Order: sequence, then C-alpha cells, then structure tokens
Amino acid sequence: MNLHIKHIALTALLLVTVLGFFAWQAFEISQTQINAGYQKQVEILAGTLTNSLRAFMLEGRGKEVRKFLEPFVDEEIEAIRILKEDGFISASTIPGEAGSRKDNMPSQFSKNISMQALSLQTLNGEEIYLGFFAVKNEELCYKCHSSRKKINGILNIEISAREATEAINRTRAWIIGIYLFSLIILVVAFWLANMYFFKKPIDEIRYLLKKAEDGDFSAGISTNRKDEIGMIISNLNSLGLKLNKYKEETERCGKESLRQMERMASIGEVAEAVAHEIKNPLAGISGALQVIAEDIPDDNPRKEICNEILDEITRLDTAVKDLLFYARTPAPNLILADINAIIEKVGVSIRTLAEKFSVKINLISDNIPDVMIDPDQMEKALLSIAHNSISSMPEGGTMTIASCIKPQSNEVEVILSDTRKSMTEEEIKNVFKPKFSTKHLGTGLGLAISRNIIEAHKGRIELESSIDAGSIFRVILPQRN
Repeated sequence: MNLHIKHIALTALLLVTVLGFFAWQAFEISQTQINAGYQKQVEILAGTLTNSLRAFMLEGRGKEVRKFLEPFVDEEIEAIRILKEDGFISASTIPGEAGSRKDNMPSQFSKNISMQALSLQTLNGEEIYLGFFAVKNEELCYKCHSSRKKINGILNIEISAREATEAINRTRAWIIGIYLFSLIILVVAFWLANMYFFKKPIDEIRYLLKKAEDGDFSAGISTNRKDEIGMIISNLNSLGLKLNKYKEETERCGKESLRQMERMASIGEVAEAVAHEIKNPLAGISGALQVIAEDIPDDNPRKEICNEILDEITRLDTAVKDLLFYARTPAPNLILADINAIIEKVGVSIRTLAEKFSVKINLISDNIPDVMIDPDQMEKALLSIAHNSISSMPEGGTMTIASCIKPQSNEVEVILSDTRKSMTEEEIKNVFKPKFSTKHLGTGLGLAISRNIIEAHKGRIELESSIDAGSIFRVILPQRN
C-alpha cells in the first residue's frame, strides 16, 4: 500500500470517528429535546385536566367525571384515569376499568402532595408517555373532602409516543444523511487536495529520481509552489543541473582519459618494441667493450674512457629494463614472505649509495607475521622508493625504514621517511607519474613502477611532506590477499 492510500485511509478513519461522534451527540441531544417537548405537552395537558376537573367537581357533577374525560381522548391520548391514593380506579375513559387497581402506579403520592411521575414506557409492545399527577386537596374542596387529606386523587394519563418516535426516526435519518454526505464531501475534498498538493508532486519527484537513476540528470520539474515541497523540487532541480554538469565533465574527462590511455598504450607498445631493439645490440656493445677494455693497460687514459662508457651502457640497460617492466608489469607471484627480511635486503642494497650521499640509514622492524606478497617485486618497489629518497638528499641526511602492523584494519605498513626539503603540492601530485630523468641515478620510472607493484598487491602508497619532517612514503599492504 503506497503512502497516498495510507494517508487517505487514515484521514477517512479519522473523519468517520470524529463525525460519527458528533453525529451521535447530535442525535442524543435531539432525542432528549423531542422527548422533553412531548413530556412538556403531557404536563400541560395534565394541568389543564386538573383545573377543569376541579371546576367540574365544584359544580357537584362528580358522577359525570367519565363523560367529562371522554372528549379529551383522541388518537394520541389513549387513556385518562382518576385514581385513588390506594391505586384503585374511580373513573376511566376505558370502559370497565372503574373499580380495578392500577398496578404500575408510584407509591410516593401519599407522602408528597406535589408529586408527579412522568416516564416513557413500553406497554403491549408500544411506547407511551405514562404520567401520574397528584390532585391536591385545596380549601375549595373541603366541602366534599376532609381537610385532613393532602390529595383528593391521582390523574393518570397515557399518551402514545408514535409521533415522538417518528420525529426521532426522522431526526436520526436526517443526521445520518448529513453525516454520510459530509463524510463523502470531506473525503473527496481531502482526496483531491492530497492528489494536488502531495501525490502529484511526489510522483513528479519519483519520476525525477528515476530519470536520475537511469543517468538522465537533465530532467526537471516546473513548479510555482513556495512551500516545503516546492523547496524540495527546486533543490532537486538545482541538484540535477549540477549533476548533469558533473556528468558531462566526467564523460569529457573519461573520454580524454581513454584517449590518453590509448596513446599511452600505443607509446608503451612502441617503447617496448624500441626497448627490445635497443636491449640486444646494447648487450653486444657492452660485451665487446669489456673485451677491448681488458686489453688496455690500467694506466692508459683510454681505460677510464672505456669504464665510463660501460657505466653509461649499464645505466641504459637499467632504463630499458625499467621501461619494459613498466610497459608490461607482470602479475605478482604471491607467497607468504617476511616483510622485515625484504627491508633488511633493501638496507644492504642501498648502503653503498647512502655512504656516497652521506645519508644515515635506520632500520626499525616490528614483530609482524608473514605477508602474502611477491618478494622480488616488493623488494624492487621499496628499493626504488629508497633510491628516490637518497638521491633527494645530496647534502646528506637521514633515512628511516620501519614496519608495523595496523590491527584495526588488518594491514601491514612499511614507512620510508627522509629529511629532504619539503615537496610542493605540485611535486606531490606528480611524483608517481612516469617521467624522463636526467639524473644518472635513476630513469624517472622508479616511483611509477613502485606504485604499479603495490597496487597489484591490492595495497596503496601514500606520500606526506612537510618542512620539519621531510617526506614520508607509506606502503600499506593487506595482511592476507
């Protein structure tokens, strides 16, 4: 069940309850007023009969009471009786009742001369107003009645409640009709208002979100509303425009990146082919030059020139190998290995270079379990980072390689820190990009290769640089792959 139906159902239930309560209250009040009105008519009739009966008795016509009462009987007045205090009927409009006892007469009349009892009762399956009214013994009555008596008799009137019942039924039908009409009008009005103010804009918002889910952020909703829903629609329209702009920019950047990747792939293929073409002749040149150098005496100046040429050939060979490795980085051969042992091998490998640059090397290792890595590739990655750090401190400094475990994320971290001058934001941004290097120490591909190796191990490399702390490379690897 959607929100619109739930809202309508809840409102309808609330209206049924509230309107039903007020309709019931209105009916109860109307019923009470109708009964009170008819009871008042009975009281007025009783007063009229009492006064007329007193005058009739003063004329000495007591034996003609029945004839006196008969004209008052009609379709509504079913019976009029004159009762004694003990309940026996002395006169009645119903033939044959005189001398019998009225069973349902109240017993309080002998105690209170102003007593009257009027109630709505059911007799013989029909509702009637049954009234008992005391006829007081006044001074004018002392001629025929003892002055010690408080009442001379009781006037009993039975009036049919048919008209009152019909009036109550008409009132009930009228109230129910008004109730149902009001309920239908209110529910329909609320339904239309809910459709216009809530369901329609919500459906439009859902449509907008569905279009956004499908990747179309250009769709918008036109609205002039100034309320909260109007604000939401305006915000969604604004968000859609921004997302559409970002999408277009992302697509443009993606296409540009794809073209760049295609160019890089083409360059990589060309570089790989060129490297292969260079590598083999270079090996031949190196071998031939070594043979020639062996025949030259050590004190001959040409010997030094040959050694310098061999050093340059070695550098070119390293550059070719790095280029081939970067162009076709092999998948790591993962095994459980001791990362601290690899760090120690790196420390040994860079010792000569560190002494050349007057750089002090500190190795700090923690008790770390074996990590799933390719030892050779990881050594190459850490060695490239260490070479970069040492070559960045030509005037000397300190380099620290440490390892630790991060129990919160189940990762192993290798930290390589140095005391070089701080790097600029632009340098940090481009430090892992492949570039050509004019330094004799490296090829410009070392950090790019290191990043590729670490990412192939499902790890990541981070760089921090500050004036006081130098630069810190953080190599973070999962403890298990």
